[in-house]
Amino acid sequence: KKESSKSISDSVINRSTIKVETHHHHYNSSPELESEPQIELKNTVESKERGTHADALGRKALVIAFIINLIMMSVDLWYGLMMKSASLLGDAANNSGDVFILGSSILVLSSTTAVKNRLALFKGIIMTVFGLWAFYHVYLGLIEKSNLTGGIISIIGVMSLIGNASVAFMMYKHQHKDINFMSAFICCRNDAFASAGIILAGLLVMYTGSFWPDIIIGTAIAIIVCHGGIKIIRMSLDPASAEEDCECC
Repeated sequence: KKESSKSISDSVINRSTIKVETHHHHYNSSPELESEPQIELKNTVESKERGTHADALGRKALVIAFIINLIMMSVDLWYGLMMKSASLLGDAANNSGDVFILGSSILVLSSTTAVKNRLALFKGIIMTVFGLWAFYHVYLGLIEKSNLTGGIISIIGVMSLIGNASVAFMMYKHQHKDINFMSAFICCRNDAFASAGIILAGLLVMYTGSFWPDIIIGTAIAIIVCHGGIKIIRMSLDPASAEEDCECC
């Protein structure tokens, strides 16, 4: 009887020990199991924070580009009308379209890809229209007598180049995000090219005394603007081509 009772008590003790060890093991493993969702949640929050920070940087770049284009549009238009300069008026037409495009880019920054693609189509049409307007100012420069001052044209071109090149560099960092930023980058890049052309036109006018350099540069600016507008239209109609264009820009 003593041996039987002892074996029974030992069996009970062993079962209790197993239960305690099992419970203890379960207790120690539960924090590890609970930590996995917490890590995933933490990563998700950090990813959202990085995305929010990137959107803030992109919005800031668009706002700066919008302000610079608005200032340069006013300067180009004022002196272009005063001197009847085809290059300055063509650049004013370019900047006018860019002001609209950059402003609309800011408004749709948080919109869906479909909305951005539809707006990009409208942006391309607007840019092409302003490019044709630049051609019209070239025509006016041919039939009307201009009062060109090469020094003033070159100074305006230098100011414009500094501002537009800085903005183009900022937008270059964001162009791969979507078609919204890509269209804004194309605008800013074209502005930088146009500014360099204005400097060249001013120098040639100053040294040759002829209005033809102004006409030629004005025509080149109009071609660049129309080409950029057609490119944006093509990207909006075929979003897959936007990725290829991102790689070559």
